[in-house]
Amino acid sequence: MQLSAFDKVELFVVEASQRRISSDEIPGVLRVAVSDFLSISIDDRNHLEVEICVVPLEYIDCFEERRHKLIIGDHIVETAMAKSSDKLYTFFEDEWDGFTTMIDFFSQNLEMPIEVLTIEGSSNPNYLETLRKTVNFCTNKEIGRVNLGFSLPSLSDNHLKFLLENLSAKDEFCVHTKPSEDFEFHWKPSAPHIHIKHGHWFELDNLIEFGYKCKNINIENIKKISEAEAEQFQSDWADDKFPDLLSLFLESIDLDYEKSAHMAGHIVRVSLQNERAHNLLKEYGKENVSLFNLSMRGIYSLSEFDKVELFIKEAARQHRHSDETSGTLRVSLSETPSLTIKCKDLFSVQIYVEALGNSRQYKGKRRNMTIGDDLVPTVFVKDSRKLVAFWENRLHALTALLDLLINKCNVTIQDFDVDGSEDEDFSETLRTIVGFRSPTQLQSADIGREKCLTDEDTLFVLTHLTATKFFSIHSNTKKNFKFNGKISSNSIFINNAHWFKLRNLVENGNNKKIEVEGVTISKAGVKQFVKRWANGEFPNLEYLHLKSNNKIWPNLQDMPKSARRHPAGRQAFRFLREFSYIAGSHGGAYAAAFSRTDRDFILQAWNRRQPDASD
Repeated sequence: MQLSAFDKVELFVVEASQRRISSDEIPGVLRVAVSDFLSISIDDRNHLEVEICVVPLEYIDCFEERRHKLIIGDHIVETAMAKSSDKLYTFFEDEWDGFTTMIDFFSQNLEMPIEVLTIEGSSNPNYLETLRKTVNFCTNKEIGRVNLGFSLPSLSDNHLKFLLENLSAKDEFCVHTKPSEDFEFHWKPSAPHIHIKHGHWFELDNLIEFGYKCKNINIENIKKISEAEAEQFQSDWADDKFPDLLSLFLESIDLDYEKSAHMAGHIVRVSLQNERAHNLLKEYGKENVSLFNLSMRGIYSLSEFDKVELFIKEAARQHRHSDETSGTLRVSLSETPSLTIKCKDLFSVQIYVEALGNSRQYKGKRRNMTIGDDLVPTVFVKDSRKLVAFWENRLHALTALLDLLINKCNVTIQDFDVDGSEDEDFSETLRTIVGFRSPTQLQSADIGREKCLTDEDTLFVLTHLTATKFFSIHSNTKKNFKFNGKISSNSIFINNAHWFKLRNLVENGNNKKIEVEGVTISKAGVKQFVKRWANGEFPNLEYLHLKSNNKIWPNLQDMPKSARRHPAGRQAFRFLREFSYIAGSHGGAYAAAFSRTDRDFILQAWNRRQPDASD
């Protein structure tokens, strides 16, 4: 069942409020955008993301259908959805007041951090006033990343100067807008990571100041820094004049540090040729030569081809001498399968596996890459940053890569994503990859997010795949589909789960978190399950959310041992239909049971303790 934007926001507010009461976990993040339009996006970092646009109330008649009243804190807000969009539009008498009201509710009441602030250009003659309001509003607020001017129109020179003078970011400040050729400004560092797309105005004094205070500097299209000045800056950096600076990229200037970084990559390649070459480097004073010991400058100098080749050789060398894991893998099966290698905390690179006959469809830099004992034709597509490798048989390619990475390089599969495919060999590929090695260290599985699997493939995945932390499946199975087994994971999420009956809930009742949409469990079934929980049958269960097309919300009076209303709970859920605590008869377990509609049932459990005011 597809949730509307209305449902997503309402459900998010309910669950985020409860999470804020019951734990210190952040329920999600905010992304704020300012342009000719004002909007915020809420993202729970899991499977929910909604963009909320703020519109003056006078335009509400433009939305004749799909109206809804939404409760945001103490405000009842008029909202609407356009037919051709899944954005949620909210209406306020004063657009700016509405915008700040929404941000304050999510950032203060629900304690959601502002992850990104994006500001675009505008031809509105009064736009500077909007920017002043934005700066004033953001004063004393912690913003993770600031983006200036991702799209046209560009910010004007005056607007850009005003924002550079007055905004700062906790993590990263990105300036993508293109100022005029005669733009001049001395910018003081306002974030540890700086990226300037059009840096023709950036001068040496700025670079030196940033060198003292920033960790990463990436400036493109430089014109006002000479090669000699850049060379001196690099020399000072090498002498530890800028101890906090970890990486530097200056486009279109040939700097010595780039040459030395490339040389470091070449030395690693020499070291990996054989043991004798490695020992000779030691004799000449090159101790501990390894891909894993390269500086970030050295890593950034490597091409995607180099990263894959050197990682495979370095990981195989390490595995011969130690059992330490060199990295992790994300396996993605879809129309174009891929493997993503994460090399510790240094880099990650995704390899798409494509049929050799399709190689002409890809335009980019080509190279025959050494992967194990194979010489594989590959292409790096610069625009999409895709590294594509071509084999006669894609299934053979995937099994060969996994055999190499898992058995010879000691890399573990951490994540597994599967989307449906029209490829006639897809089912065989799926079964081969899942059965390739028992994925005891698999942490997350995400199934059918973009395209659902067939019933047969869905049943196979449910039966054979195990993920320790999170298992998500988006299905579109037939009415006669059945699965009676246990889904092995701490947290499971299933949608369109018409097949999820009481027996499935009981079988999976000891998982920590269960979220299922589209269930067909009856009121009596829900009541029976809660009784069994209250008798201590599912001691590990901490959160249960069932959403159905039928009415499944039992009367709280019929639930076992209905207890007092909790003060903290009553305040947190003052806009909900019902709220009560139910106490288990064994083990001292307590839970909050509540519902947004009579088609929802949510159980938040506190096992082996009584909830207190901090919950």
